[in-house]
Amino acid sequence: MLIQGVKIIDPESAFHAQICDLLIENGIISAIGKPGSLAADKEEVISEEGLHVSPAWVDSGVVLADPGFEHKEKLAALAKAAAFGGFGRVICYPNTDPVIDHAQMIHALQQRSKPLPIHFHFLGTISKGAKGKELAEAYDMQQAGALGFSDGLHPLQSSGLMLRALQYYQAFEGLLLSYPDEESLSHGGQMNESAQSVKLGLKGIAEIAESSRMAEFLQMLDYAGGRLHVQPVSSPLALNLIQQFHSPEASLTVGGSIAHLCFDDSVLSEFDENFKLFPPLRDASQLKALQKGLQDGLYDLLFSGHYAQSLEEKQLEFARAEPGMLMLQTAFSIANKHLVKSGIISLDTLIHLLSHGPRKVFGLPSCSIAVGQKAELTLFQPEAKWTFSRNHLFSPAQNSPFLGQELEGKVLRVIC
Repeated sequence: MLIQGVKIIDPESAFHAQICDLLIENGIISAIGKPGSLAADKEEVISEEGLHVSPAWVDSGVVLADPGFEHKEKLAALAKAAAFGGFGRVICYPNTDPVIDHAQMIHALQQRSKPLPIHFHFLGTISKGAKGKELAEAYDMQQAGALGFSDGLHPLQSSGLMLRALQYYQAFEGLLLSYPDEESLSHGGQMNESAQSVKLGLKGIAEIAESSRMAEFLQMLDYAGGRLHVQPVSSPLALNLIQQFHSPEASLTVGGSIAHLCFDDSVLSEFDENFKLFPPLRDASQLKALQKGLQDGLYDLLFSGHYAQSLEEKQLEFARAEPGMLMLQTAFSIANKHLVKSGIISLDTLIHLLSHGPRKVFGLPSCSIAVGQKAELTLFQPEAKWTFSRNHLFSPAQNSPFLGQELEGKVLRVIC
């Protein structure tokens, strides 16, 4: 395969920001040269206006529905959505049915995902059954290939269990991943507690539900040491606590949800249940503070937060609808418009947060655009416009607020 006249976006490559030709042979980048310098008599030649290439993107925040909830989205459909959106690897939460809380489940999912066009990785649960009571066999799951441990959609409420997990995982450098939520404060809430929640008459979730738990997370991490990845961080108060945290015995990394960094709760004015998320979208001043944290480098990675829901679970009155939105297909376009085009961050920074950032946090093989490297690439056109339609849905789920909208920033293909 020959890719002609492509701009390389890879801050870790010697060819960063240069327009080059790339030759790929047997899955390896075999040559990089000036435009027109490589022979074009190849099996496949790609040449498109405004074409960019980066290391293939990694999504660390995907809710897996298969097994157990195949009526929402099957594994093969998830792979198609990820590839369409530019992601060569996805890391899945363990909230399937049954949950991923033992090594055999990891093995089974790895075998099922092998024939699919992208790389799948899986998190194991922290607790047995994701019930927050007893630690699952994390070492066995890590040996089977689990990249980390999280109860995912059921954030840990037991401080004692979290402390024991941080201590236990240090024996094999395991990574604990959790969202900081104090359930006694957030339970029953429908959106962020703000002037908008009062106006709409919906029960609000106070920001302190996240920030108070974040303070406890940091105290436990400082006491026990270990590796903790927190995502998503949607509270400026929590982000401030993270900024002040320093502990030589601990490793702390932070993930940001693209939706929470692009939208505020004004999008709920028409009660669009597709914008109902957990944690909730914050208000305009909080969004501005989160974007400032993004500019200051407080986030190690960005992720889509892709969560398929069926029509029966979404097409209800707002208070009864389940949270979550489809995002894999549109994550780059949304971030490109609201973060890059608006001047919040550069395209280089966005690509770093989608590629090198998650690889470093989760210990995935490094990936750079250089001769001799495996070809694990995303080809995209940041200026191209396209309309997200039902033709781009690969499962019965339709819970996207962007259907029918013209978006800017299009993925051409993923090579991996």
